[in-house]
Amino acid sequence: MKKLALVAIIGVALTSSVNAKDTNIVEKVMQCNTVLTNGALQFNAQKSGDGYDISIKPENKTYSAIFNKNAKIHISVDEGPLITTPSFGFGKAGLKASGDALNIFSKELLNDIDKKLKKHPKFTYEGKVSFGGELNSKSVIDGITINDDGATFNTSNFIINNSMDIDNCIGKMDIHIPSIDIINQKPKGSLKAKDVDIVSEITDKPVDGIALFGITNIKVKELSFKDKIGQKDVDAKFSLNIDTESKKVDNKYMDIVFKLESEALNTNTIALAQGIKKTELDLELKNAQIDGILGLAKLSQEIDKLQNDLTQASMKNDDIALQKALVKMNELTSTKSVDIYNKVMVKDKTRLKLDFSLDGEKRSFVKLDLLYKANPISGNIQSAMIELAAQNLAVADGTFEVQLDSTMATAVNPFAMIALDMLKAKGFATVKNGVYHLKGELKGGKIVINGKAYTLQELSRALF
Repeated sequence: MKKLALVAIIGVALTSSVNAKDTNIVEKVMQCNTVLTNGALQFNAQKSGDGYDISIKPENKTYSAIFNKNAKIHISVDEGPLITTPSFGFGKAGLKASGDALNIFSKELLNDIDKKLKKHPKFTYEGKVSFGGELNSKSVIDGITINDDGATFNTSNFIINNSMDIDNCIGKMDIHIPSIDIINQKPKGSLKAKDVDIVSEITDKPVDGIALFGITNIKVKELSFKDKIGQKDVDAKFSLNIDTESKKVDNKYMDIVFKLESEALNTNTIALAQGIKKTELDLELKNAQIDGILGLAKLSQEIDKLQNDLTQASMKNDDIALQKALVKMNELTSTKSVDIYNKVMVKDKTRLKLDFSLDGEKRSFVKLDLLYKANPISGNIQSAMIELAAQNLAVADGTFEVQLDSTMATAVNPFAMIALDMLKAKGFATVKNGVYHLKGELKGGKIVINGKAYTLQELSRALF
């Protein structure tokens, strides 16, 4: 009896923590889903029966061709503080849904696929919202099998785990796909992926409905490709890891980082890649203005919408609407893009860093570390690019370094040794154990190598 009384007291206490503003839990979740797509898909919730009907409205041409604008998903809601669905516990709400996973896609897209499916994949969704507004959910989508005239497309189940603060949309989503196989019998070949993981995280509050700051990682433990090119059998197997991150430096500036790493998993792949065992690319844009990156994201949205308007006007033979859309498109791409560029690339502030490497028996790489020095551009995009090009090497100051294995270079391009030997003969490059090395800097509109500064014309004369 005491235990029951204690549970009742806890229940009353928890109930008092639920504010009136928290009644629209599902609407908040859908608003965050819209943010996750940066507005490309609009998720809306309408009260219905024991929960909500969720509609998904595509906002650009690409998604309009993929998604069914009339699709609805029903989510059952078990309101707290005591939740029994999807499992027993305390919280604001329990969420549950299930159905045909293909219902959200356009009928035109599924017209041919539907006939070749072994069965329609189903989905299940279960989630809980805590009293603090934290959503934890899990979705499972059945694997897909498609047979088409000797070709088979087959996937394992998709498993999606999500945790998110529904008040600010900060959170993390993890998609795991154990296997994806595409097998063709005529001609014989295959493309297979094992252990595909996609992790997406929003690390700061969205800005104007756009998830500007976050981390995304795509990892494929094993990607294999088999085919026959001419008389040659191709058997490649490698891993893939891609990381992107956009992070706030302060209230005005942000950094964007892109990293790619790929590693050969068998000797055939190494031979196919001319001896390359591992490839790494690190690219960083540092101290870009937040307003510029936000403007770039909004520009992309506007262009997508205009492309849809152009398509609709063309289909209706509406010349007036077509001309209006074309004028607006020209304004966006020709003039507005210049203003955005000046905010993204800021003189004496924005820095570009590149580190690209190829590992074989020896290591080859290109490294750049450049500080943007160009004056702001003006006019339309065409005149602005001419203005930028006229600043020549003065657009940046910084360092560069190149190391190149002669064996690898020759395998890729038989004429590479001519250029490398010329650089060595002119004293610009050194060579040790078949590896060529060149190092210098850009400074004040000139290239500095071995302590001597050259303009482009002077460097050209020195080389040729």
